[in-house]
Order: sequence, then structure tokens, then C-alpha cells
Amino acid sequence: YRNGNSYRYPDIDYYSSEYLKKSVNYNNVNAELNAGNRDARFYSNIGWYNNSTLLNVGEGKNEGDNRFNIRGNVDLRLNRFISSTIDVSAVMRNSRRGLSDYWSGAATIQPHKYSPLIPIGSISPDSTEVLLLAENSRNIIDGKYLLGGSQEYLSNPFADLYAGGYLEYVDRILQVTNTIKVDLGGLAKGLSFNTRFNADYYNSYIQTIQNSYSVYQPIWDSIPESSGIVGLTKFGSDERTGNQNISSTSQTRSIGLSMYFDYQRSFGQRNNVSAMLIANGISRSTTEVVQANNNTNLGLQLGYNYDHRYWVDFSGALVSSNKLPENTRMGFSPTISLAWLLSSEDFLSSSKVIDYLKLSASAGILNTDLDISNYYLYENIYSSQAYFSWSDGQFYNQATTSLQGANPDLSFVQRKEINIGIDASLFDKLVGFQTIYFTQLTEGLPTQRFTQYPNYYSTLVPYTNYNSYKRSGLDLLVNVKKQFGDMVLNVGFNATYTNSKITKWDELNADAYQNRTGKPIDAIFGLVSDGFFGDETEITNSPTQVFGVVRPGDIKYVNQNSDNIVDTRDAVEIGKWIAPFSYGVNMSASYKGFTLFMRATGSNGGNGLKSGSYYWVQGDNKYSEVVRDRWTEETSNTATYPRLTSQQSNNNFRTSDFWIYDTDNLNLSRVQISYDFLHNKAPKAYIRQFAIFINGSNLLLIAKNKDIMELNVGSSPQFRVYELGLRANF
Repeated sequence: YRNGNSYRYPDIDYYSSEYLKKSVNYNNVNAELNAGNRDARFYSNIGWYNNSTLLNVGEGKNEGDNRFNIRGNVDLRLNRFISSTIDVSAVMRNSRRGLSDYWSGAATIQPHKYSPLIPIGSISPDSTEVLLLAENSRNIIDGKYLLGGSQEYLSNPFADLYAGGYLEYVDRILQVTNTIKVDLGGLAKGLSFNTRFNADYYNSYIQTIQNSYSVYQPIWDSIPESSGIVGLTKFGSDERTGNQNISSTSQTRSIGLSMYFDYQRSFGQRNNVSAMLIANGISRSTTEVVQANNNTNLGLQLGYNYDHRYWVDFSGALVSSNKLPENTRMGFSPTISLAWLLSSEDFLSSSKVIDYLKLSASAGILNTDLDISNYYLYENIYSSQAYFSWSDGQFYNQATTSLQGANPDLSFVQRKEINIGIDASLFDKLVGFQTIYFTQLTEGLPTQRFTQYPNYYSTLVPYTNYNSYKRSGLDLLVNVKKQFGDMVLNVGFNATYTNSKITKWDELNADAYQNRTGKPIDAIFGLVSDGFFGDETEITNSPTQVFGVVRPGDIKYVNQNSDNIVDTRDAVEIGKWIAPFSYGVNMSASYKGFTLFMRATGSNGGNGLKSGSYYWVQGDNKYSEVVRDRWTEETSNTATYPRLTSQQSNNNFRTSDFWIYDTDNLNLSRVQISYDFLHNKAPKAYIRQFAIFINGSNLLLIAKNKDIMELNVGSSPQFRVYELGLRANF
């Protein structure tokens, strides 16, 4: 390769500008129209979006997404008592892609394995048969190249893009909603009857043009300086049928209807009451899915507030699910909430610090089937998956076996929630403040309690409502707004801290430290590392590690239970997948039509796991730069990566704290500058607003492990996004 013949000695850089664009473009255009009078109003929204991809080779140049959406609303006042709305929206989306797993190939194929293109001009003039073979190819790229490959790579990412064909994902969405409101004030003041009907249709399919093609492996002249091709080995055949195939056809339909009586009335100057009685049902069905998802519910809401100072609200829902047996299919979900506006009380009404102060609290028990994974979990399930034999195994036949036992008392999962909130405005509306403490206990998660039965009974174990976990935390929002002459400055801060814990789990571990009960829901369990083995003597004198043959330079793990064997029983909690603390900061400054907006988000306390082909390198896999700091006898004191091996390395490449990293970060997620040309000016002609803006997203990531977090392996790279836009109202 150093000699300059990249076709004879390939070294493919899949991420070079030869194959990829430096950026992708997208366009997003939206238009809104509205008109009407007292009896009829019309609104319409029309939008178009398209983009491209990074690939700049063959069919990759045609890759992209196109979406067209249109929505129309009509609000009608039919008479003094009846009004209605009709809302229709449609989305048409097409996504075209080449038949190539380019990014997976970029992550796994070694750069010297083959040359993507073979120059016909390098074929020796004396090799007439070779020239004839090349000229008869149906896939001559740019009039001068053959598709390269080998017996190992009969297909490859580049050949797929040049000659493999393409596929197109097609989605069509139609949504129709109709509401009717009947004013029943003639019967009872403040009473109305409402209906809402909706029908959603989602259709999708994939249309494909797929071709077969030949690849060629060159045979070069034995004299390196000549750089001539004296032979070609052809693999495969060229064929383009022109047939378009349709596959993965799917249709999802949702039909819903709700009806409710609504009552809103004030008695005197201070007593305000509200009530609502609602019934609704929805049915969702999908092609090739026999069981439709049906839900019916009946709800009641009662509310009262005195002088808009004290509030009490009760809501109750009678819910139904066809995922449960008939005797437990109905469940009642009550909630109650209270609120008190302290700032309206005499002892705070004249405060110079507190403008607004409201306390609120709510509690409820919600019955849900969202955590029930499938239908008929309450039934005996049998299947013909076993066999029996006779006559010393000469004959056999299929047998019916049990997969799960029945539980006619399986019921809803219950979420018991409590929320306590404070909402305040201080110092003449200079500071806004909101905080909510929340706790949620989820009980009765269905599970098969295998720990309660002997192994031979495992196919008869029923699902029961047993597992549970708890989440709690605090939401905080603080906003400061101040005007300095023509400048308006606004600074906001929001944060969320959450804590989760498994409170009950079906488990039976010999070592208590492996129990999930009491641990976070998102806990990461793995081995604890203790450096690298230095020599064979250290390996001999250490607990036996059962994950494979251990050599000097392999990771040494801690034996947690002192049984002198390191195995899966030595896995402990080593991290958390989800950061418990997340926050955001936003700032805006406006001055005479100019507005600057900035937003940053961050999180702390989470972890990630370095894994996959980039970090776990073994055998003849493609190596990444992380192996440069590998263990050798000379680098045993400074190495940060295990030894390399041409064999499997099951001991090293498994979940352990050696591969854990923290995901603490601060991300400058958005910066925008806009200018309103009509700021503080009377609209001219029919122009009500005319403004331009420029912004950027994901501009800067500040993190200890930034390089890891910004790395995508096996998929398209991450992007920073810049937009230039225009807004106008007429």
C-alpha cells in the first residue's frame, strides 16, 4: 500500500471523503391557513420534509426520506345548542435505502481484505481473455471499474450499493376525528353532552428491487513494479429481473368512541363545582395478529373549589382489559387531589416577597394492563413441542406438553402514586418556582415464580401478581425574568432526581449480594476486576476463573463468596444504566427584535458499558485503536487493555467494572438567534410577522468520556445540526 497501488494492496477507509459526504441536508417547510366566522371556522396545515444520508457511493447517493403531511380542521356551530368539529390528517412517508449494510461492514471488515473496485485499465494488454471477461460484465462502474470482491466476500457493502438494488419503506397514515357537543343548559345550567369518535389507520410495506451481481478478484503480475492484472476470478452472476417485490405488509387500525356529560357551574361568588361522567372504548387491531387490543372504561370526576382558594377533586375510573380472566377483568382506580392557594390568605395577601403560592397534593391507585406482556397469561397453555419414542427408539411421535399453568385470579398491575407540589411566584414576578415530590409503587407485576416449585414442575408454573418496584424523586423548575429597558432577560433551570428500587422479586440466590430486591431497577450486575494476571504463578495461586483458559495479561476478577472459584455467582452491582440526576439550563435575551436562545442539558450518576466489536477485539476481528495500550510483558505496568489473542477471549470480554464508564455530561443542545423585522411596527399590507432564524443543535458535549459517548459503531455517525429558517404570517 505504501507503494501507491491501492487496488493491489487495498486499505479501505470506510469513513473517508471518497465514500461519504461531510454533511447531509434536509428541508422542512410548513404552511398554515385559517379562516372563518362565528358559525364556521377552518384550519389547515401542510408540510413537507426531506433529507439525504451520508453515503456518496452508488445507490447511497439516492438514499433519503420524504414525508408529506396535511391536516384540516373544521369547527361548526350547527345551531344554538349543537356544535361539531371534524379533523382529518394524512401522512405519506417514503424512505429509500440501498441494499447494503454499510455501517456494519465498516465496523467489522478488515481494510485489506478486498478492493471495492478493480480498474479495467490495469489489465495487461496481452491478457485478451481477461479483457473480454471484464468487458462482458453488466456492471462496469463509471465505464472503467469492475466490482471487487473475493470468495470470502461474494457480496460486500460497496458492491451492494453499486449493483445490489434498493428498498423503499412506504408508510401511509390516515386519522379522522369527529366531536359533537350538545348544550343541555336548558335542562340544567352548565350541563353539556359530548361525543368523540376517532379512527386511525396505519399502513406500511417495503418495496424492493434486488439484483444479483458478479464480483472479481484480480490476479496481479508477479513483478510488483508492473502493477498489471493478468487474470480475473469471477464469483457470482449478473442478473437484473426488474421485478419489484412487496414485503412486510402491515396494517394497524384503531377505532375509539367516548361519550361524556360535563357539568360546570358557580353558585354565588365563591362556590364552584364541576362534574364529568365519561364512557369510552378503543379497539386496536393489526394484520396477522389474531387478538385485538380492546379497552373499555367508565370514569367519574367530581370537583369543588371555594373562592378559587381551596380545591378538592375526586376521580374514579372503572377500567376493563381483555388481557385478564373474566372474574378480574374489571378494576376501579380512584384518585383524589387537594390544593390550597396560600397567597390569597390574609396573612400573605400583603406580602412584598410572595406574589403567588399554591400547595397541592394528590394520591391514587391506578389499575393498568400496560405491564402485562401478553394475552391469556391466565390460561393453561399447551403446545406440540415434545416427542416420545418406543421400541428402543425405532419409532417416535409428537407429544403435547404444557408451557404454563393457569391462574384464574390473575389481575391488574397497580400503581400507587403520591404527588406533593409547590407553585410560587416571588418578588413581583421576578422569580417563578415549581417543585413536585413524587413516589410510585408498582405492585403485582406478573411473573412465573419458579423458585416456589421443583424443576420438574417448571412447565406448569402459572403467572401470578408478585413482583413490585418503587420509584420516587423530585422535579424542580426555577425561572427568573427581568427587563432592563429594551432588553428582556430570561433564565431558567430545571432538574429531576429519581430513585428506583425493586421491593419484591421472585429470586432464590445462594449469595444474598446477588439478590435484585433492594437494588435499583436499572442496576448493572457484573464482575469486579482486580488488574491483570502478571504470570502463570499468579494464575495458579488465584481462584480458578471458569470463563475460559486464562493467560498472563487476562483480567483478574474478585472472588466474592470465597469459594475459590470465579463464576457468575461472583457478579455484583457495578453501576446504573440510567442517570438518577438530570437537569437543564435555558437562557433567552431579547433586544429590539433580536432574540438569543441557549439551552444546555446534562445528567449525572449513570453508566455505560464498553462492548461490541470496537472494544471487545479478538481472533481475526477488525482491530480498533483501543488495543494500542494492550498488555504485553514489556507493558505490564502501564497497560490499560488485556492481552491480544488469535483465539476467543471469553474471560476478558464479559460484563465487568473493567468496561464500565460514567456517562456524566453537559450538552449544549441548542443555540438560536432570530430577528423579527416587524418588531414594534405596525403590520404592513397583509404581513403580520416576518422573521429569520439560525440555530445549531448538539453543538458541544462536555464529558470525561466524550469520545466514547460520541462514537457510533455499526450505524451512521452522530450529527451536529445547523438550521437556517424563515417564519412569516400573512
